[in-house]
Amino acid sequence: MSQDTPETWKDKKRKELISEQMEMAYELARISISIKDLRAEPAVPEGSIPLSMIEPLINETVDRILRLSKP
Repeated sequence: MSQDTPETWKDKKRKELISEQMEMAYELARISISIKDLRAEPAVPEGSIPLSMIEPLINETVDRILRLSKP
């Protein structure tokens, strides 16, 4: 059983926090890019759904259909 000294525990905790902050930063960047992309789309009539929101579902459905149709 390994006993951590206070310094190594602090180092581990610091690395964990830095890693968590990096993940959050990447997630924020991804969200910011998504928002920018959505704003760049032409206006959608009220009650309609922009293509960017349903395009991944369409692509997934087409992929599934193609996989099912292959012998």
